[in-house]
Amino acid sequence: MEFGNRLKTARLRKGMTQKELGARIGVTEVTVGNWERGVKLPGLQVLISLGRELDVSIDALAGFEPGRHGGTGLLTDPSEKSLLEKYRTLDRYGKQAVESVCDIEYARLRAYKNKKPYARRERGERARYIPLYASPSAAGFSVPLDGDEFEMILVDRAVPEEADFAVWIQGDSMAPYISDGEMVFIDRDAEIRNGDVGIFSVDGAMVCKQYYRDGDGNVHLLSANPARRDANIFLSADGGSTFAASGKVIMESIPLPGYFMA
Repeated sequence: MEFGNRLKTARLRKGMTQKELGARIGVTEVTVGNWERGVKLPGLQVLISLGRELDVSIDALAGFEPGRHGGTGLLTDPSEKSLLEKYRTLDRYGKQAVESVCDIEYARLRAYKNKKPYARRERGERARYIPLYASPSAAGFSVPLDGDEFEMILVDRAVPEEADFAVWIQGDSMAPYISDGEMVFIDRDAEIRNGDVGIFSVDGAMVCKQYYRDGDGNVHLLSANPARRDANIFLSADGGSTFAASGKVIMESIPLPGYFMA
């Protein structure tokens, strides 16, 4: 049984939804769903939290069978125990680095096993990795890009060099230019001008919208889809909202919505 199936079985045995389990360990419902579908694996610290909340051993979640591994468990094998002790001393960024390397190597081995490349690149081309944030954070509201939920993905030359990270888009408010479930690439340092599409943080929630600042200094975050103009956000120049740009979506220029210009 794969890890995702073991996790789902343990969760259902406790009578929890993905959202409830995620809330207990500090991640989103989407992240739990990604684990159960095998899209991503949790790091060691999160694995420990999962075992605690689900009343199941880490060995059981990991599918460890003592009889097949010399009679030692995950936390009693000397080398693994030493690695875990070192991991626990790291700060948040160190733990993310370790988990990212594990994710990359896991993807590489899985791709080799399936005889499929994780990402296509030419012979001799330098390997390039960028963060892909696990939580959809775009055309609808979601969690901030605070660095807690991402995996490093191998990308090829089709991805622009200026791409600093990628996010999944949730919702249809940027249709037809960006579809629900589409991955977009972000230039973190690009200047965002009127008409550009970007990823923005508004009072701690992330949205993907078209940007427009009027002559009075008010900011309009616009939906390209006229049917979703109800999702527009207006930020008054003298308002109290917390607003920040996380980066510009790398895409062809699009016109401002006709309903806004009318």
